[in-house]
Amino acid sequence: MIKRNIIYIITSVGLSFLLVFLFVNWSTKDLYRENNRITIQQFAILVSQIERLIESDFQEQSNPEQLQLEQLNLIEQVVGWELADSKGKVLASFQRKPAVELRDLVSRVFYIPASESKQPMMLAVHFDLTTLAKDITPLTVETLILILILIVAITLITYFNLRWVIQLEVFSKDALISGKQTPHSDLVIHNIIGFTLSQLILNNRLLSKSKSELTNQIRRTTYIDETTELGNHLFFKAELQVRLHNQDEMESGLVLILAFVLEEGQSYSLEDGKQIAIANCLKKSIDSIDSAIVAKLKENEFVLLLPNITATKMDQFCKKLVKDLSNQVYTQPEELHHFVDIGISTYKQGFDYYHVLAEADLALRNAQLQGANNWYVYGEPLSQSKSKGRLKWQSFLRNVLDRRKISLYCQEIHYFDASATRHHEVLARIQDGDELLHAESFLAMAYQCGLSVEFDRQIVNAVINHLLYGQKQTKPANLSVNIFVPSLMNPSFSAWLTAKLSNYPEIANRLIFEVSENLLKKHLNDVTPIIKQLSDLGARWCIEHFGSIGEDQQYIDSAKIDFVKIDRRIINNISESLTQQLLFSSIVVSSKPRGIKLIAEGVEQPQDATYIEQTEIAAAQGYFYNQPRELSFDPTIKLASN
Repeated sequence: MIKRNIIYIITSVGLSFLLVFLFVNWSTKDLYRENNRITIQQFAILVSQIERLIESDFQEQSNPEQLQLEQLNLIEQVVGWELADSKGKVLASFQRKPAVELRDLVSRVFYIPASESKQPMMLAVHFDLTTLAKDITPLTVETLILILILIVAITLITYFNLRWVIQLEVFSKDALISGKQTPHSDLVIHNIIGFTLSQLILNNRLLSKSKSELTNQIRRTTYIDETTELGNHLFFKAELQVRLHNQDEMESGLVLILAFVLEEGQSYSLEDGKQIAIANCLKKSIDSIDSAIVAKLKENEFVLLLPNITATKMDQFCKKLVKDLSNQVYTQPEELHHFVDIGISTYKQGFDYYHVLAEADLALRNAQLQGANNWYVYGEPLSQSKSKGRLKWQSFLRNVLDRRKISLYCQEIHYFDASATRHHEVLARIQDGDELLHAESFLAMAYQCGLSVEFDRQIVNAVINHLLYGQKQTKPANLSVNIFVPSLMNPSFSAWLTAKLSNYPEIANRLIFEVSENLLKKHLNDVTPIIKQLSDLGARWCIEHFGSIGEDQQYIDSAKIDFVKIDRRIINNISESLTQQLLFSSIVVSSKPRGIKLIAEGVEQPQDATYIEQTEIAAAQGYFYNQPRELSFDPTIKLASN
C-alpha cells in the first residue's frame, strides 16, 4: 500500500511538470503571436502618421534645409531620423536615444519626390518597437515556479481526497478473493460513495455465501438423514443406480439390508440414541472396504453396499458385524438374543435397481425365518477366483508400472458453444488377462497399495509427451487428466511436475488437472500452494464428482478452480427428479458468480441430455455424446519415458 502511494505521488508530480511544460509552450507561442500581430498593426499606423506629417511639412516649407520635423520628435517610438538630399548629403538629423541597441531598432526610409521648388530627398526614420506591445506581459521564471507549485498542490490535494478509490480497490480485492469483510476506516468515514460501494461488495459476497449455504442445505435436506447423518434412501438409490449403469466401471457386489428388531414398547422406530450408535458401528465396519457405503432406508432399516465381496468374505463380514453390534450397541442381556435380521442380494452392471432391492427384501424375509441375528443371500456372490487380495493387487500393479503397460483413452467433452476450444478427458486403462480394467478399479487399489504417485507420474508424463510429440491436429484440444491429491502433496512428484511444465510452457495452458472433491476438501490447505504454482505456469484445475452428498461447497473459494464436473448422481435421471433438478439449479446459481465452467458428467440418457442442454452450464460428458477412444500416438515416440 505504501509503495503504491509513493508511485502515485511521483506519477502525479511528473504529470504536473509535463502539464507545466505543455502550458508554457502553448502560452508562449500565443504571446509571441499576439505580440507580432499588435506590433505590425501599430507600426503600420506609425508609418501612416509620419507620411501625412512629412506631406504636410513639405507643403508649408520652401527651404528644405530649414525643414522642421519637430513633430516627429513627439512620437515616442521614433528615436532618431536623418534627412538627406539625392546625393546623400545629410541636411538635418535627430537622435533621441544613442544607447538603444541596434537589435531593438527598426528603420524606414521615406522618399520625397522632386518638385519646382524642391529637390528630391530621403528621410530615414529609426523606431524602437519594444514599447509597442508593452501591455502584454511575458512569462517570467517566478511565474512558472508559481504555476508549478500550484499544479503540484492541486495534484496532492486531489490525490489525498481521492485516495479512497485506491483503498476501495484494495478492499474490493480482499473482499472478493481473501474474504475480508471490514472496509478501511478512511474508506468508510471520508467518503460516502466509497462506503456505499464497499457495502455493495459485502452484500454481493454475503449473497454468494448464502447461495452456497442454500445449496448445502438443499443437498443435506434431500439426501441426509437428520438423526444419523447418514445418506437416506434417496442417496442410496442415486448411488446404486450410478453403479448399475456406469459404463466406465464393471462393478459387482452385495447389497445388505439390516432390519433391527424393535424393543418392547417401541411400536414405530428405534430411539435416536440407538440409531446413532448403530450408524457409528456400521461406518466402522466398512472402513477397510474401498467404495463401500452405508445408508438409512427406513426408521429401523439400514443398508450396506459392499463392492467386490466374495462369498467367503461375505460370511466373515456378517459374523463380525453381528459381533460388533452386540459389543457396541446391544450390550444388555435381554437385547442379545435377537436384534437384527440381514437380507443380502447381489448386483452388477446392467441390473435394475428395484429388482436388486426386491431380492434383498425377499432375502430379509427368509433371514427372519432362519433364526435370531442371521442372514440370507439371493444370487451368486463374487467367486474367489475373480477377486485379488492386496498382495496380488500390489504385485500385479507393480508389474504394470515396470512394463509401462498403461493404455490411454480419451473422451471428448461436448461443449454447447460450438466456438469453444476442444477438450478431452484422458482415461487410463490396463489389461488384466482378457479384461480391460478401468481407472476406477485399479487406481483405487493403486492408492491403497501406495503406488498412486508412480501411476500419476507415468500417466501425466505420457499426456505431456502426447501434447509435445503426438499426432498433429488442425485444431489442438485441451487435455484433462485425473490426478490424486496425495500425489500433489508428495514433494518429489510436485517438484517433478513443476519442472516439467516450466520446461514446456507452450503446452502448460493445454493441461487441465482433475481432482476429486472429497480429497481436495480434506487436504485443501496442503495442496493450495501447489495448485496456485501450477496455475501460474498456465495449467488449469477441475473438480470432478462435484456436489457429493454431505460435502460443503464453501471450500471452493479457497482454491483456484476453472472447471467443475457435476456428480453423475445428480445428473442420472435428472429429467424425472424434481429434487435433483433443484439441487442442480442451486449449484449452477452458486457457481455462476465465481466464473467457473460447469460440466455435467455421466450423461447417458437422451431425456437427461435434453434437460441439461436447456440450462446455463457450459458442457456435458457421457456415453450419450461419445464413447472413449484410444489416444493415438506417434509410434516413434516412447511416451512413458521420464
